[in-house]
Amino acid sequence: MGVDVQVIQIGSTSCGKPYGFHPADNCGTTYFSIEFRGVNAKGFGDYTDGFSPANTTPAVGTAVAGCSVMDDFTHALGDPAETRLSVALAYRMSQACSVPPSGFARSKLERAASGADVLVIRSPWHEMRILRR
Repeated sequence: MGVDVQVIQIGSTSCGKPYGFHPADNCGTTYFSIEFRGVNAKGFGDYTDGFSPANTTPAVGTAVAGCSVMDDFTHALGDPAETRLSVALAYRMSQACSVPPSGFARSKLERAASGADVLVIRSPWHEMRILRR
C-alpha cells in the first residue's frame, strides 16, 4: 500500500473514508453526493471499513501490521506505562504484540468470564451521537 513506507498501527480500527465530494447548492439546500474515490500513487484506495491492526478480532477493514489495544485513560499520554505506548515500544523491539487483542466492537458493559460485570472505557470519539434541536 502507499509509497513503500512500513505502517504499524497500535490501537483500534480507524474509520475508513476513501471517498470524497464537493458541496452542491440547490434551492437553499446543500448536497454532498459522493463524487470520487481517492487512491494513492499505487492505485490503492480499498479502505472503506478503515485499517485494523493485524490481530484485531474479528477482522475488520484492511489489515496492517500492529496490535489492537484499547485506550488507556489511567495514564498520561507519553507515560511509558500508558498501554498503547507500552505496547508500541515493546512491538518496536520484538515485532510481537505484548497484550491480548481487543475486540473491534465492545459495549460499555461487558460480562467477564467470571460472570462479573466489567466496565469497559471507550474513547469519547466512539461516543458520537446525533443531536437535534
